[in-house]
Amino acid sequence: MRRPAACRGPARLGPVLGAAGGAFQRCGQASVGSAEDDFGEGPAVVVQLALHQTRAAYEQYATTLPWSAEPMPGWESDKQLHSNYISAKPDSPGYTEEQTAEVAQFQAELLRLSTEVVTHPYWQSLSGPDLVDARMVLQHAHESVEDEAA
Repeated sequence: MRRPAACRGPARLGPVLGAAGGAFQRCGQASVGSAEDDFGEGPAVVVQLALHQTRAAYEQYATTLPWSAEPMPGWESDKQLHSNYISAKPDSPGYTEEQTAEVAQFQAELLRLSTEVVTHPYWQSLSGPDLVDARMVLQHAHESVEDEAA
């Protein structure tokens, strides 16, 4: 049995994903091209869950980064009419080489997973409202996993 590509995702995401990482544990149970492709516990769901989890890990990582990828001076705007808010940013040292590499790795993984979901053969078997309904079910597949984990 060949493992879906999502199961071969970055191992470093395991600790970041916590309980939601259960999708990766089920990878060994699903085979590509099986009858499970209709989104039961099949590879399409595993890939979609991996996409959600990778995006969440990327967003969490991005909160630790400087506001600018390149070194930039800070700034402070003028007070706006009818408001007391003054927008400001401190100096940004830019990303380190390691941070740039990590962001690139996350973006490549997100692109790969997105492409795998969008080009999954299952979508060819549907059209019209059925396609929209099936896509919405897949979009919310992570919610049932979160409910089970709670």
